[in-house]
Amino acid sequence: MKPLYLRQCTICEKPMSKGYVFCNGEHYACTEKCKKSYYKNYWQDLKATQDEKEERADQLYVGWQVDENLGVFYGKNNLKVDEDELDFKKYGVIYANEVWDKTTQNTDWKEFVTYEF
Repeated sequence: MKPLYLRQCTICEKPMSKGYVFCNGEHYACTEKCKKSYYKNYWQDLKATQDEKEERADQLYVGWQVDENLGVFYGKNNLKVDEDELDFKKYGVIYANEVWDKTTQNTDWKEFVTYEF
């Protein structure tokens, strides 16, 4: 089965189900490297107003669950599958849940797979 994810990185176009979100959900970054590239390419744009720069700088590290899908799922090599074409005999959907780690006493986003909604 091929894995499908809930979002796609704005920078490298890698599929993702956890990562950074910017600009009220308009842009995504899958890794720290892509986050830095996002800032370099977008946030430092000299044409942007100060308000736009502050909005672009607003970011969170999050994970997405299946019910937070946008109607399309993302796979490797820019594969996009619409929700109404999703066949669980072919695909598993990777989603993220926040999990408590007893050792570190912190929460972290962990990825899981589902074969149904």
